Amino acid sequence: MNNEELKKETNEFVVARLRLAQQLLEESDQLKGMDGYSFESEKWWFHPRHEREALVAYLLLTCFDRLGQHGRYISFTDWLNSKKGIYISERTNALSSLPSDVGSIEFASGLFEQYQDLYGVKNSFYQGIIGLPEDVKERFLKSVNLTFNPEYGMYGSNVSTPSVPLNDEKKELDLKLKYLYSKRNRFTHKLDQYHRSSSPMMSKFKFQNGSSWSAIIGDSKLINYGDLHQEHEKLTSGGAYVYSISDWPFILFETLYAAIDLPFDRTTINLKFQVQVFSDDHKFMTTYNNVDHKDLKDFSHF
Repeated sequence: MNNEELKKETNEFVVARLRLAQQLLEESDQLKGMDGYSFESEKWWFHPRHEREALVAYLLLTCFDRLGQHGRYISFTDWLNSKKGIYISERTNALSSLPSDVGSIEFASGLFEQYQDLYGVKNSFYQGIIGLPEDVKERFLKSVNLTFNPEYGMYGSNVSTPSVPLNDEKKELDLKLKYLYSKRNRFTHKLDQYHRSSSPMMSKFKFQNGSSWSAIIGDSKLINYGDLHQEHEKLTSGGAYVYSISDWPFILFETLYAAIDLPFDRTTINLKFQVQVFSDDHKFMTTYNNVDHKDLKDFSHF
């Protein structure tokens, strides 16, 4: 299979996954809003919508695996046993780079690491993001805000302390890639099925059975979609990294469609929104319910 055929096949797989993710998201919007919480449960904040949003995020994140593969995937066992010239050459280079005076376990581990660098999922995932067009990559990575909280947990779980920027672009990129890969893996390996994008708690904000997706229009601009998903990575040295995700899953859809060079408008995802619109002087607010996603747009004056 040549590069053009491989690219065509990759694009077909990504499009199929994008369509499945959109269908799941639209079906999820038929679920209950605030009434879907089990407030008597210890983990009352879990909601069926957020389980499905976690699945959508996982499906879309795995697309980066495929985008970062520069050839067909091959298992470690097949790579070791293959008689094809390209794999023989790769094995020869890998074996020659390993020291001959190490034990069998260290040697096997080193050989597997060499394979991982060529065909491992982590490498493909990272390359799928790093290889995005620069403007697309920058916009996507900005949807994950990363700060450091030096006093995290010092005053109890109910006390919020301030966080500070990292001010190290390379470290920030490395940590964001690591976090995104971890988020991808936690869904499968740790059965983590929670990601908060919609706002079912807001479904009774002003209306009975109101919409669970929310948006805000202020200064004539559509400035906010949905909820803010936040996670902490506690450090053994003290403090924690704070990851705050915004504009998901919409930015994921836009990023992947851009990666395969297909046009996409996020408002084609059929969802219902509760929209808060502020007057130009911010003294008044009007809330609209059950607004079709396709009707969300910037507008001014009321």
